[in-house]
Amino acid sequence: MDDKIIEKYVWDSSDNACNACSQLDEKEFKTIGEIPDKPHPNCKCTLKEVEGELCDYCIDCLDKMEEMIGDSESLKFEVEIEISDIERIESEYTGIDSDDIQRILMDIGSLINPLGTLVNVIFDFYSNWSTMKEADTKGADKYYHAKANCEAAQSGILGSQIAEGLSNFREYTDNYRNIHEKKYTLEASLKDIEEDQEANREGRELGRKYPTQSCGDLVKHRRPDKLKEKHW
Repeated sequence: MDDKIIEKYVWDSSDNACNACSQLDEKEFKTIGEIPDKPHPNCKCTLKEVEGELCDYCIDCLDKMEEMIGDSESLKFEVEIEISDIERIESEYTGIDSDDIQRILMDIGSLINPLGTLVNVIFDFYSNWSTMKEADTKGADKYYHAKANCEAAQSGILGSQIAEGLSNFREYTDNYRNIHEKKYTLEASLKDIEEDQEANREGRELGRKYPTQSCGDLVKHRRPDKLKEKHW
């Protein structure tokens, strides 16, 4: 695995740049999505990619996720056989909790289709992140942390594990931004991260316990009063 990551993008205005381009000169962007369109046709400005080192912890985390997906692929043909038996049990024994049945089916589904599970979890995280940015409501981050992890956990056991890995990776990068960009003290950064992780864990636990319920409702106690309903 490559041990380099793109840490940021830096706008580089050309010589004799127009006023609009000059205002963007040396401006930094963390992701490609943050980079604005070029102000005018035939713009000669460029973007510089600034590489950073990928920490050992992050490499281990991503490697572990790849290993989990690889292991689950090897189980594909074995667990496919179990699906018909579980569906038969569901139809014959009506006394079984429907959540238990749904949880088992989702677990098997996540193992049979690990790549699809990974894509779904990434979409859940991105969707909640986008909504959080759009809402721009103070104190809403813990709600979206919990909701994203809850939705991922409802994708099955593999979804829950992938969510845990992504959350750990996110908190490591957040610690760097807290200290080096937001100028938090180490103590304040660690407190913020622990609160995020508490929300992450709660979301996964609720998603596993209630696989068919709305995660927005399950973690509604974390919603700030000022958060508009359209962003729930």
